[in-house]
Amino acid sequence: MNTIRALFGISDQGSRHRLGRNIYIIGPQSTGKTTLVNALFKKLGGRVPVIQEIARHVMKEKGYSRTDVDSTDPERRFAMQNDIFLAQLEHEENFLRADVNFVSDRSAIDPLIYLMQYSGTQMLNRIIRTTEWQNVRKRYSDVKKSLIILLLPIEEFLVDDDVRYIAKSTQDWFSLGMTFQQFLSEQDIPAIELGEQCRDLEERVERVLRELQNWRAR
Repeated sequence: MNTIRALFGISDQGSRHRLGRNIYIIGPQSTGKTTLVNALFKKLGGRVPVIQEIARHVMKEKGYSRTDVDSTDPERRFAMQNDIFLAQLEHEENFLRADVNFVSDRSAIDPLIYLMQYSGTQMLNRIIRTTEWQNVRKRYSDVKKSLIILLLPIEEFLVDDDVRYIAKSTQDWFSLGMTFQQFLSEQDIPAIELGEQCRDLEERVERVLRELQNWRAR
């Protein structure tokens, strides 16, 4: 077994047999992504590899703050989201090379949405025209490899943790959710949307697992 397999005690039949696809929990801030990831981890017996939120680590390591999301310096805005994008890809590639399925708290899509929302399509195009994005887009759009779960805003979920960017209004927050939907549609990336109609945590966990089970049954 290689290092990643050994770390999680995964045999040659391990994580891939249990998941079948990589799971990405994406969406605007304060929509319950980390809560859902943690609940899935627990439900799956605690032996499924998890990519924790990358943005916090990048921000700490490179000296960014949440004010850089909509900074008056456009290159600062771009640099932050590009660094998060590349760091996410690096973590995903580590598991892909080991042939190990994982659950990811966010994806390489998330920083692109913030770039699109607060810097515009010109800045966004600097990333989506790259080979790195084209390659990951193919993987995300392949339902045999990826299960994308988009969590949409629920008003009472919005909480300021003093680290992540906080929407300036509920309208801004809901607009960010629509930007996720628009981008996924434009990039032909299928996603399961969970919002007001599925707000209970246990119900969300069961919905994700049902999607996995339904795919394996095909």
